[in-house]
Amino acid sequence: MVYEPCLSATLLDRLTDQADGRGGDKGSTDPALDLSVVPVVVFNDKDDLQHHQLRRVQADGAAPEHRVPSSEAFIRAVADGLGWGMVPRLQMARSPFAAVTEDFARVPGLEDDTVTLFLQRWKTPLPALDRLEASVRKYADMYL
Repeated sequence: MVYEPCLSATLLDRLTDQADGRGGDKGSTDPALDLSVVPVVVFNDKDDLQHHQLRRVQADGAAPEHRVPSSEAFIRAVADGLGWGMVPRLQMARSPFAAVTEDFARVPGLEDDTVTLFLQRWKTPLPALDRLEASVRKYADMYL
């Protein structure tokens, strides 16, 4: 599953204006944001996607953090400007499983991240499990 580094357009505008006030290039398409001070939205203790991105662009990977352990609430927190986060493409506006209607802005300087998903099931031969597995695989092939 592909995750993109996203934030609300309003938050990006506010952060870009702040960077411009410190001598940034007004109107730049790639504003220099100090991600060590921009809040990051994290799902839970095991969610390292955001910090992996931070470590790529800064030595310590630290930033103010909000934990939002609900998939829909996580996306909503990013959309509402609480901070930036790695958002699954499948939950973005105009996707089959959209959790928001508005488009996100991309966090400048950060990259998409792909997470491998695994299907685990009992080996017990049950027709209902066979049908469920076939359905999961079919829709994973269609959407991932």
